Amino acid sequence: MGCVFFGPWQKEKPGPAHNVLVKEVWGFNALVEWEPPKDDGNSEITGYSIQKADKKTMEWFTVYEHNHFTRCTVSDLIMGNEYYFRVYSENICGLSEQPGVSKNTANIPKTAQDNLDEEQSGSQWGPQISAEKQPRSVDPQYP
Repeated sequence: MGCVFFGPWQKEKPGPAHNVLVKEVWGFNALVEWEPPKDDGNSEITGYSIQKADKKTMEWFTVYEHNHFTRCTVSDLIMGNEYYFRVYSENICGLSEQPGVSKNTANIPKTAQDNLDEEQSGSQWGPQISAEKQPRSVDPQYP
């Protein structure tokens, strides 16, 4: 499907953003990063459109249009939900026919404790909690 001719090169819509990943999740936010499309349609990439979908419904909503960077922070995510993201590339001919879809998800914990538990389970440096009971001394002067 053609767009515009400039000299011998035909301009076309670009390919999808490549390697879309959720890089970090904190609070009600997710950092999403991607790489430019492998095929720019013989025209400069002018931006990206980013969408989110709750894993339960898989309904897509646009969160950014004409974003000029290959990363963005998506805010106002809902506690207890898990999200996928997709990114359309854009050039002078329009948006890519297909999006790049995130390979992982952003899981927004229901409570701060859920977030702490998730961080600790993934880290060997977090505080260690022992299930062993420690011996206690009993002082008869205290009830």
